[in-house]
Amino acid sequence: MKRLFLLSTFVCLSLSLLAQGPLERRVDFEVKNSSIADALEQLSELASVRIAFSSDIFPAEKRISFRMRDAMVKNVLSKILKNTGVQYRLVGRQIVLYFKPPPPKEYTISGYIRDAISGEKLIAANVYESQSRRGTSSNAYGFYSLTLQKGIRQIRFSYLGYQMQLEEININSDLKLNIDLKPAITLSEVVVTARPGGEEAATINTYDIVPERYETLPTLGGEVDVIRLAHLLPGVQTGADGVGGIHIRGGNADQNLVLLDGVPVYNPAHMAGIFSVFNSKAIRSARLTKGSFPARYGGRLSSVLDVRTKEGNKKSFRKEINLGLTSAKFTIEGPLKKDTSSIFLSARRSFLDFFVRPISERIKEDRGESGFSSYNFYDVNAKINFSAGDRNEFFASFYKGGDNFHNETRIDFQSPSGNFSFRQLDSQDLEWGNTVASLRWNHIFGNKLFSNASINYSRYQFESSDVFSYEDLLRLDSSSLREFNLGRFSSLIQDVSAKLDIEYVPSVKHYWRMGAELTRHYFRPGVAALNDNIALSFPDIAFIFSSLDSIDNPSIATLEAALYAEDEWQISDRLHANIGLRASMWQIGSRIYYNVRPRLAFSYDLKRDLRLKASYSSISQYLHLLTTTGIGLPNDLWVPSTERVAPQDSWQVVVGVDYRRKNDFDLSVEGYFKKLNNVIAYQEGSSISFINADNWENNVTTGQGWTYGMELFLDKSIGNTTGWLSYTLSWSLRQFNRVNLGETFPFRYDRRHNLKLVLIHKLGEKWELSGNWVYGTGLATTLPISEYQASIPDFPGRPELAVNFGDKNSFRLPNYHRLDVGANYSFGRNVQNHTLSFGFYNVYNRRNPLYYRLSRGTSNPVDPRGRQYIEVSLLPVTPYFSYSIEF
Repeated sequence: MKRLFLLSTFVCLSLSLLAQGPLERRVDFEVKNSSIADALEQLSELASVRIAFSSDIFPAEKRISFRMRDAMVKNVLSKILKNTGVQYRLVGRQIVLYFKPPPPKEYTISGYIRDAISGEKLIAANVYESQSRRGTSSNAYGFYSLTLQKGIRQIRFSYLGYQMQLEEININSDLKLNIDLKPAITLSEVVVTARPGGEEAATINTYDIVPERYETLPTLGGEVDVIRLAHLLPGVQTGADGVGGIHIRGGNADQNLVLLDGVPVYNPAHMAGIFSVFNSKAIRSARLTKGSFPARYGGRLSSVLDVRTKEGNKKSFRKEINLGLTSAKFTIEGPLKKDTSSIFLSARRSFLDFFVRPISERIKEDRGESGFSSYNFYDVNAKINFSAGDRNEFFASFYKGGDNFHNETRIDFQSPSGNFSFRQLDSQDLEWGNTVASLRWNHIFGNKLFSNASINYSRYQFESSDVFSYEDLLRLDSSSLREFNLGRFSSLIQDVSAKLDIEYVPSVKHYWRMGAELTRHYFRPGVAALNDNIALSFPDIAFIFSSLDSIDNPSIATLEAALYAEDEWQISDRLHANIGLRASMWQIGSRIYYNVRPRLAFSYDLKRDLRLKASYSSISQYLHLLTTTGIGLPNDLWVPSTERVAPQDSWQVVVGVDYRRKNDFDLSVEGYFKKLNNVIAYQEGSSISFINADNWENNVTTGQGWTYGMELFLDKSIGNTTGWLSYTLSWSLRQFNRVNLGETFPFRYDRRHNLKLVLIHKLGEKWELSGNWVYGTGLATTLPISEYQASIPDFPGRPELAVNFGDKNSFRLPNYHRLDVGANYSFGRNVQNHTLSFGFYNVYNRRNPLYYRLSRGTSNPVDPRGRQYIEVSLLPVTPYFSYSIEF
């Protein structure tokens, strides 16, 4: 019986050992000053497992000592083989030791990608090696870095509008390789494209605007405009007839970060948003990112429009003149020293005053008045750059632009009898504009490390003056009355900043960015002075009244600092991520705000042509814009976060899918939800006539907002017929405790449906036809719905007329339509020597909101005489043309 028990126990233990497997068996193991081969033989005997190896793979002089109790064989093996480079695997019932072959050596190719004709750096050019399926893109300064395995590799360099270049390179060391791409004779690519992977594969809702292509689209007055092109993208709203700047996914106008060569521009519009401050002849690239932007961007909640200007031709001098209905442009660029330094200068001046002045003079003359109105705007872009060796580039850039408006009305009257006469002058002057300057240094530390350091200056100022002068003479008593009123309004925001950006590519799977920024802000909002003088005189006596109301309007100084870090991480062949963190600080007086905000974006390739995307971003904004109309008038005030007014912040979630058919079309569908906090607005009933640095906080209220929707973008970028279709379905809501009785109401730019279609068709090398159609449902606004008589307690007399406006933004304006058609004809020795553009810019907006009369006494939107709104458009069918010559 005992023998049977012992046999059963032995069989069970043997089966248990077999079930465990050789690597999971447990042993007590101890070695003292033993060679690795002896230790392995000892382990083989203790664990009753065969270990196959060659003793020649271990150095004989190396000795090991350690002790392990009740340890699994695999753990003992790992301890024995530590730092030897030898690995093991189980083959059948034995353990085989082997050397893991060393990974193939990798080397890095880096350099600049440039235009072969001008020497300009190309932003977001693609670099791709098909065998390893590794790729990247050039950064905002044209620099790229790509790590590849040793051997002969075929690398493809490509960029929109340029001929693809294929380089076969034997890679056996780190290599610096600058690539010069030649412009294509014919351009088949579309104006707007989402970047196809590479450096920023996980970036969502980013659109590159290609300057060479958007000039073919129909334009208002022949004035090509980056921001008006942005209106054609999904998720981008604008006001009536395209006036009012851009509003991204239900955000305010101040929530857009507009950068010119990396420097903020605070008022990017001329003529209340009809034109932008960006001269198309000076633009090298423009990129619009909506909401989910990487950690390197901060300070705005809704979007980033990053505009880069041209650096100047380093090969030869080039001049261009462009004439249109609204403006003239002149551009000159060329080398100061060939291939080393260059200069770029472009200026634009509008013609509007030549049209406005004679028309206004005739209108005033028909009313028995004299005087005129005049308006014009101008821009100047300048840049100098030079290279100091292969590793250093220096740049100095400057922009100045502004608007000037003048209106004066004179009335001279004398009675038929000659006993009474008077003279009256009423004039208004408005001037506003931006000044932007930057000094920049690019340095390449190695083939994987790139830095950009800059000192920046930005200033936006608005000045207005209103003069009223009146003088009359009564001959009956020889008396005279003189009156003079002068009012001045001034506002200013000014920045001085220093910034450092570093980009490091440690491997093909990671692209690190980090940086720091320090900005000193100065604000001066409000009224500057009011001056009144009244004098009544008789032959023997005079009465004089004079007042000067100079309102104290001190500057407000604040300090803003930010640090960021982000990583473009290729987790696998299918999964990409952009993970970032941005920390910021805002100081005003003794109050300091701190914020740390994460940014996450992921993309996953289900198939080669199908990609899923998702992102989360949290953003803070320390600046606020006080506006009364939403149109984007120049006297809107920039104000800072204070102890009483907290910074704005938001978080946004986006999910989407991209479907890309090679040589055919791209389809993108995205859904988003965004929550806004601490947005501000004027309180209902507040007086905004005398807003200044001391009292603006008393006139605002803080609230929150919600915006959500879906966007579709269908893009055809190849062939003779190209274009895109975009559709946006969106909701945008606001809630303020002191507005609309605290109830939630639609934001002004809560436009439910927005449909946009763009088509471009080539007719040979010289002719190109284009057109776009825009449809949008009506914006939300507030209109009076009834009126009634009301008696005021303790004030006897007849009742006063009161108007009931109902709930805020409860009325929908009529639907918005716009149809533009145009054509381009190029001729000359080269196709680009002469270009003539012409067409029609049309707005068909039935019952245009800028022309109707408000209702009175009725619940329907009709004027007092019972007629419907006047069916007239702000911008009816308007022909345009522009002519460009390059020499």
